[in-house]
Amino acid sequence: MKSNFQILANGKDITRKIADRLLSLTVVDEAGMNSDTVAISIDDRDSSIEFPRTGAKLEVTLGYEEDKLKKTGVYTVDEVSMSWPPQSMSINGKAANMLEGIKATKTRPWDNITIGDLVNKIAGEHSLIAKVGDDLASMTIEHLDQTSESDLHLLTRLATQYDAISKPVAGKWLFVKRAQGKSVSGKELPVVSLKPKDVTSWNVTISGRAKYGSVTADWHDNLEATREIVKVGEGKPIFNLTQSFPNEAQAKTAAKAALARLKRGTGSLEITVQGNAALMVEGVLVLKGFREGVDGRWSINRVIHTINNKGFITTAFGESEGIK
Repeated sequence: MKSNFQILANGKDITRKIADRLLSLTVVDEAGMNSDTVAISIDDRDSSIEFPRTGAKLEVTLGYEEDKLKKTGVYTVDEVSMSWPPQSMSINGKAANMLEGIKATKTRPWDNITIGDLVNKIAGEHSLIAKVGDDLASMTIEHLDQTSESDLHLLTRLATQYDAISKPVAGKWLFVKRAQGKSVSGKELPVVSLKPKDVTSWNVTISGRAKYGSVTADWHDNLEATREIVKVGEGKPIFNLTQSFPNEAQAKTAAKAALARLKRGTGSLEITVQGNAALMVEGVLVLKGFREGVDGRWSINRVIHTINNKGFITTAFGESEGIK
């Protein structure tokens, strides 16, 4: 199959103008507060390529001529560089929403507010639409301090506490439980199954350091003026959260999230395949027929798509969901 792509610059299709000059096109899909990026390298031998302006919006789709192309995202050009010899031009962009005011620091308290209302409030301040998981939206936060902290960092910090992913992308602010295989719209992402014949290379690292049997968290009982401890999971070793929580419910939620995160951390994966735009962050990979310790479900947390003179390749990185 022959790789294919399409690039719209401020809504105008420029694919044909650069197709025979393309040296490489790389799209990186990131989790959490890291920005998705695009990097385009073009042969500029006769200086006939129009100089792109920073702030231009690039919409990129990838795939094959025989199949429908898949949109990877919209990016804002934030850097252009040119070099010689040979004469070439490099265009770099970041996910459009990551360049707005969400990185500006603020100081304000949040009291007696649900996660759904909190994300809706912050998303609305940045003209984004909040997409909050049903299992998180109704959870109440008694008190949360935002002290010289950006909205981006605040929600990333909160997401870590609840084992969720917080990410502004494509006009939305996603806040959902991790490893659920859902897209920014909340729709189920495809589960991609791979066998050894489908793979160019792979690397799996299994770590025993994260094999905790249980997690504890403490909270302050204002009525009794005592420090209480909750525990989730069974067995040892026990991981103790250092943060103290205002009530039992928040302490238990944080402990559950930490245990889930620690269990995923027992295995890491890097795998390279023929270009596959269906591989996306928060999607699921199922490996079969490799070997013990590799076969199983893997939650994808980073993807790199590259088109160059070698064709279309995809490298995915993930955490174990259930190694067999």
